[in-house]
Amino acid sequence: MLETERYKFSLFLKGETMNKIILVEGKTDKKALIRAGFLKENIICTYGTVSFERLEELMDQLENEELYFLFDEDFSGDKLRKQFIQAFPNGVIMRIPKEYHQVAETPVDILKELLNKHYLL
Repeated sequence: MLETERYKFSLFLKGETMNKIILVEGKTDKKALIRAGFLKENIICTYGTVSFERLEELMDQLENEELYFLFDEDFSGDKLRKQFIQAFPNGVIMRIPKEYHQVAETPVDILKELLNKHYLL
């Protein structure tokens, strides 16, 4: 994890941000959600696959947070959805329309609709 992300994450853990957190695969997905109006401090990137150790760390840090998962519509996204919903059964899976395949390629207005549907904007 980059030092700036550690700092932001430590602020998040101290309760200095909202408790609605979206987990995404990568930086371009995060940038797309920011363009759609979601707070960057409340977006966590998995950077693709997640190790067992990293998942345990996230489980400890996020156990009391309201979690949303937004991953690409592909094999790795399916794998992450399964992994995270097992670890966080109260998490909410959000899905982009399949025709866009990737969160980063989804038009901003579609992302805004999705975020509004889940009361995240």
